[in-house]
Amino acid sequence: MKRYALLIEAARAKGQKEILGCERDVDRLQTWLKNPAGGAWNDSEIKVLHNPTKAQLASEKLIINRADFALLSFSGHGRIVENYTGHRRQMVTIGTGEEIDFDEMKPAVPKAIIICDACREVHRLAETREVTFGRVAQYAKEAKQYTRQDYRDLFERKVEAAAAGTFTMYSCSPGQCAGDDPLNGGVFTDALLNRAGDLYSNSRSTLAYEVESVFLLAKTTVTSKYPDQSPMAGPSNRSGNAFPFVVHLE
Repeated sequence: MKRYALLIEAARAKGQKEILGCERDVDRLQTWLKNPAGGAWNDSEIKVLHNPTKAQLASEKLIINRADFALLSFSGHGRIVENYTGHRRQMVTIGTGEEIDFDEMKPAVPKAIIICDACREVHRLAETREVTFGRVAQYAKEAKQYTRQDYRDLFERKVEAAAAGTFTMYSCSPGQCAGDDPLNGGVFTDALLNRAGDLYSNSRSTLAYEVESVFLLAKTTVTSKYPDQSPMAGPSNRSGNAFPFVVHLE
């Protein structure tokens, strides 16, 4: 199976206020994916882009589109733009300060997990026709019993068994803004990785936790602490997109 993860942060987008936690998001996601619990991804299967240009994104999209399974994450500035018909688009700001439709970044692959950790305040256009993941060391015990390949194999078996499609996660709902912490990164990404770590640490059998399960735990964590931020899953998600986000061998 060809897998590819593209982790994007635009903390220092031109003309925008710096978001201190974005770099932390991609660092923690990369650490999680490379860990056995996250699927034992190889370095060659992960690409991190810092404040990218459109050309860089286009180049990486050609690569990610060749994958069988992909993971795309974006951390940075964003908003929802609504035209006069009520149609909404999630926009994100890349490194050059340009605003692009987040849908344009999504990989054209059979199966994918997508994370958008950006604000989603709604901006209506004029009526016109043109519009602290600290548990890595704890996995040494498991690493002695199983190889990275064992974890990779379990992860890929679960991906292959899942229905085709994408599972998209947004850090907040339309009309809301995404919280950020300089030390821990985006509030949502932080909760997602912490809950994933909890599931792994508390597991006592061989299994895989689906991304939807981890998302729901992260959503509960975020909304309990920040009532004005309610993460949501994409409307196109299907229950059959049972992609793994945490794998555990016992």
